[in-house]
Amino acid sequence: MQANTQEHDTNRPADIYSYTNPSTQNMSETLGFEPKYSDFTCHVAETASSQPFMGYPKLSDMNIPQVPEVKPYTSQYTAPSLTASAPPATIGDITPLPANWKPTNGTMTLPFNKTESDCEKIFYDWVSSLFLTPTGFKKAAKFLSKRYFVPFLYGNVTATVTYRCQLGRHVQNHRTGVEEMIWDVYNGYQIIPFPDVLMCADSDEEMRNSCENLNQWNISPKTITYSSLEVLRNTGLTIGTPLTTEEIWMKHTEPHIRGTSQSRCQRQTEEQKHTRYIRNFEITKMDYSNYNMNIIFLPVFFGTYYSETKPYHFLINGQNGTYHAERPPFGAGKFGDVMKGAYNLFGYITGKNNEEIVLLSGKELVEKDNQKVYEERSYFLLFPRTDPLAVGFITLTNSSAYPVEIRAQKRRGVTVGRTVTLSAGSTETYDYCGHWCIQVVRGNPKEIRVDRVETRGGGTLGDKLGILDK
Repeated sequence: MQANTQEHDTNRPADIYSYTNPSTQNMSETLGFEPKYSDFTCHVAETASSQPFMGYPKLSDMNIPQVPEVKPYTSQYTAPSLTASAPPATIGDITPLPANWKPTNGTMTLPFNKTESDCEKIFYDWVSSLFLTPTGFKKAAKFLSKRYFVPFLYGNVTATVTYRCQLGRHVQNHRTGVEEMIWDVYNGYQIIPFPDVLMCADSDEEMRNSCENLNQWNISPKTITYSSLEVLRNTGLTIGTPLTTEEIWMKHTEPHIRGTSQSRCQRQTEEQKHTRYIRNFEITKMDYSNYNMNIIFLPVFFGTYYSETKPYHFLINGQNGTYHAERPPFGAGKFGDVMKGAYNLFGYITGKNNEEIVLLSGKELVEKDNQKVYEERSYFLLFPRTDPLAVGFITLTNSSAYPVEIRAQKRRGVTVGRTVTLSAGSTETYDYCGHWCIQVVRGNPKEIRVDRVETRGGGTLGDKLGILDK
């Protein structure tokens, strides 16, 4: 998601009136579900030259966009009429979708631009590029795939975020001569447009997790034009079952927007107030407007291959051929099997590769490594070093409702990678090589869960942490 932010240092001016309808019956009928996280509001502005305030508007007079209820396999969508009015160039534009974008007799998809033959070539090129694979894997690898349409939620929404926090400043105590930190209460709000909402809405959790991690796909609303959409007519293809509108919004979209908003508001407050001392940051209210969301289906080749009777997934974007692959375990023929066994024995004797996964404060890590190279106020996630000359990987989950920022740092050194964001509720896998730890730059470190660590078998995910060449 991309967002443009408008900063307001104080509470809303007195000439802005916030209206909230005490009854949500009409809103529930319009949205298809009853809002639970926050009320939708309408802001009415007055100026000095305006007429006297004549009362709040009726909900029926408000221009609330229609959001269709999405039901598994039955929701049908068609493209808007391009002759009625000129639509925005892309779905990602801030301009709301045309009013005639509504359910009819077709399921809107992006077409498959790749064939099965293309996918086989992509797979076998990938197999040929692998190193240290199990004995006989490259000759025995067989690729089986099927066409699959994955439902995605797309559209735009604007969030008005009201928040409060405490800002710290240093003050000299004239009586004691000691510098003290004074905490002032700060109230503010920001209006944040989210013009590029695009989230996997497949009811199958495994498929949803796989698609959410496909950063290489380069799929975004700005790459989806009206002219590229078409009605699905081949009923023999597998179509993913989308979540309901309520499930998508309440369980995925709203928490993601809320978490992203908190991070942006906190960062903007730091920049505007020129301070890094912020505590007790709390969102007190979330208002949403310009809500325009729909479901489209994106083409995927869902492939499977086997290594030593174990299945592995290989997903290919049916539009541009980018892929996400699970590679087989470490190996290098008979020589690799011997070396692997020898290293396992060496690691057992020396204990060098048996470091526990643990979360320590920077101060504790300074004492553990006897090196003053860590930020003592931060927390660091420790995990084992990779095998010699191997690339490993670590899978992390942010179980909180807010995004966290992390950065890899070389153990006992000052070398660091790039700062990356782990979105609320998301899971990401990162390649690494050597001995590293992960610093929690921003967010709750106790909400980060380590799902898996492998000291070999990586090398297919790219240099997300910016450390593979260091």
